[in-house]
Amino acid sequence: MEEQEKKINETNDQNEINVNKKCDKKSPKSCEASYKAIIASQEEEIKSLNNKIARIQADSENYRKRLKMEAEEEKKYAISNFVCDLIDPVDQLSKVSNMETQNELLKNFLIGFKMISEKFMTVFRTYGISKIEAIGKEFNPKYHYAAEKIYDPTKKDNTIVAEISSGFVMKDRVIKVASVKVNLKENIESIDSKEIKEKEIKGDK
Repeated sequence: MEEQEKKINETNDQNEINVNKKCDKKSPKSCEASYKAIIASQEEEIKSLNNKIARIQADSENYRKRLKMEAEEEKKYAISNFVCDLIDPVDQLSKVSNMETQNELLKNFLIGFKMISEKFMTVFRTYGISKIEAIGKEFNPKYHYAAEKIYDPTKKDNTIVAEISSGFVMKDRVIKVASVKVNLKENIESIDSKEIKEKEIKGDK
């Protein structure tokens, strides 16, 4: 800012010298025209400087907002890496605890495992982590990974019939997609067309 003021002052001094050189004392109109030209020039320069200052302030404000947003985002997902490491063991524990058995001793162990698994899920929910719904839902590549494809005409097309591994979201971010088995009509059609092609190739031979 001091440099800009110095520049303006130097320009004003130079303009004053130029006016004094050009200004005809016997002709007040020529002096008035010269001063008007200087004023117009200075107004344009002030306008240009104001625009530059406004742009700098806008850039500074945008930068400040971006830093704040990044800090909030980092804070929001600070534990995501730790959670990702926990997901698979917790998922396995959940699956084991839901096993069916006729062994009474094992049943007691499974009850304990189930309690631990539920406790983990309670802690997850505290931090905004929830399990992705899968079985019976329409397949969505954002949340599901089609590890297997089958076709059952008794079930709705493009729906999930089984969950291989659980998926999780943390607040509004997917931290692990669910690995699933999907019922797809196009899957059986592609198999049929493949078999027809193979038969045609054998027939040609």
